[in-house]
Amino acid sequence: MPSTPARRRLRARALDILPLPLALLGAIGIALVTHNPIAMVVGAVVLYQPQVAPTLRDHSTLWLMTRQATRIALLGLLLAVLPMVTTASGGPLMPLIPVTRVIWVVSGALLVYGALFATLRALLHRGHFATRIVVVGPPTAVAGVATRLRQHHHNLFHVLGVFDENQAAEVEQLLQLGQREWLDAIVVARHSLEDNCPDSLRHQLRHLSAPIAMVAPSDKEGDWLVVDDLDLAMFTQLAAAFGEDKYGFVVTPNADHLVRLHEDAAFRQSYASADFVLLDSRFLAHWLRWTRRQYLRVCPGSDLTTVLFKEVISPMDRLVIIGGTSAQAQQLRKRHGLGNLHQLVPPMGFIRDPAAVEACLDFIEQHSPFRFCLLAVGAPQQERLAELLKQRGQARGLALCVGASLNFLTGEEQRAPPWMRRCGMEWLYRLLQDPRRLAARYLWRGPRVFGVMARSAIVTRKRLFTVPAAGLDVRPHRIGNVVPATQRRTG
Repeated sequence: MPSTPARRRLRARALDILPLPLALLGAIGIALVTHNPIAMVVGAVVLYQPQVAPTLRDHSTLWLMTRQATRIALLGLLLAVLPMVTTASGGPLMPLIPVTRVIWVVSGALLVYGALFATLRALLHRGHFATRIVVVGPPTAVAGVATRLRQHHHNLFHVLGVFDENQAAEVEQLLQLGQREWLDAIVVARHSLEDNCPDSLRHQLRHLSAPIAMVAPSDKEGDWLVVDDLDLAMFTQLAAAFGEDKYGFVVTPNADHLVRLHEDAAFRQSYASADFVLLDSRFLAHWLRWTRRQYLRVCPGSDLTTVLFKEVISPMDRLVIIGGTSAQAQQLRKRHGLGNLHQLVPPMGFIRDPAAVEACLDFIEQHSPFRFCLLAVGAPQQERLAELLKQRGQARGLALCVGASLNFLTGEEQRAPPWMRRCGMEWLYRLLQDPRRLAARYLWRGPRVFGVMARSAIVTRKRLFTVPAAGLDVRPHRIGNVVPATQRRTG
């Protein structure tokens, strides 16, 4: 049975109200063992542990136990010394307590606190005491606030989703989420506290009946990445249903991209404009799971490209490929029976030539609307092209930044064995296959990702979406090269 709002609030505040009852219970236990009310008062003062939540969050279990052992040792010393203190009447301040009983009290208190800290830490890491919130605002401000929450309020907030206030579809998803889930608070992210929340957005958020807080990020720009909480199967359904009456593009961050995001403002801007951000690296997913207990779904770009050709793309779908080789395009046409595939191979370093960039953009727009546009020119060129297409607003269809996926798909490069991919070691296999080309990326740039990860936040953006009831095999019937408007897929 789902928790009631009152129960959720009590659970979120449990760590704040827990110290006092714990100290009182400990003091009552000491009084029962020692049969002395003065010992109970002393025990309550010594055992009182304020601010349990920040202490559990910021320190290791060993540090906590060392600190608490010191406090309990002080309690034992007081219980042994106080009987020696005499009052004005000449009698002892409290009756003598046998040493064995003092040892039992100290040992029992230490064991109880050790078990308690271990239990609370496990519950805290699993989010049982977390306040359920959503974050809404401009993409850069939203990501900065998420970074701030991770660094200063780790495990105390459960972010159900992050939403771009400039996208009407995402605001609608937030409203639907608020109707299905209980929200403790809505965090409206602003670039500074002087920025006002738009009246239209505030009016919509009030329908969710949750407190609204305005927060401004204070961390360094670029120390964040917002990823969609989608795996391969989930996004395959989304891509199949995307349609050709709007434009969107997909980026797939890996370890090298994280380093670029930290160093390159233009690359961050391209990522901020992306409609879908899918985690490509199982290595990063394993690392986040081990170091932060953050569980992220993975959707590798190479696997996605393969699945799209096998399960989604039909022979008459219009495809546009930027990059690769003519031989690759011919092989794809023959293998999948593609009769409407168009390819442009730009020159090396074309991104620095405005005329070559304009030629790529014109070629894509001339063949729009398309089912998919595969940008296979490597980062950051492909992300920049996708961003420019969005700015111009003429292309229609889904663009995917696929990098070297075509090489794997056509067999020019061999992928790592499945067990290496599952272990996040595909980078090592690729390095051994082509050390001259990839040594700089994996041996020089690659290790820098650990420093970037230490001061970066990766937050998930949960999406609500529906797919055609008949599944992926149902494709719209084309009349020539145009899909009837009534049969176009919409997201």
